[in-house]
Amino acid sequence: MHFSLNISSFLKFGIMLLLVTCQFSTMAKSNDELALLNFELKPVACIAEYIGQECEMVISVKWQTSSPDDLCLMQSDTKLKCWQQQDSVNERLVINLQQSTDFSLIRNEDKKILVSKRVTINFINKYRRRLKPQWSIF
Repeated sequence: MHFSLNISSFLKFGIMLLLVTCQFSTMAKSNDELALLNFELKPVACIAEYIGQECEMVISVKWQTSSPDDLCLMQSDTKLKCWQQQDSVNERLVINLQQSTDFSLIRNEDKKILVSKRVTINFINKYRRRLKPQWSIF
């Protein structure tokens, strides 16, 4: 038995095999991983008058995913807000900061962090203003 294999049929077979392999890997990846298409957290800085003062601010949270999922926004280790079976969100939340803090968008099912952003706190004065002067004649 003699097999004759020409280059063009070999290339066609190789390309077909490559396409089938790529299709399977793309399907497996899309089932296992959620694609985060967009994430915005604004503003990323809060201004306080002095060190130790709590900074209250309103942040805008926007995100979009490739498919609906259960996601939560975390402030360090605290859940701020969770959404069930959503693929996009555009909300405003009130937060309080005493120091620069990381905010993370996590998948609720496996607690996997999809994205993380830092909100910094800046101070106008390094030290708190004294209520009474240091010296007095009395």
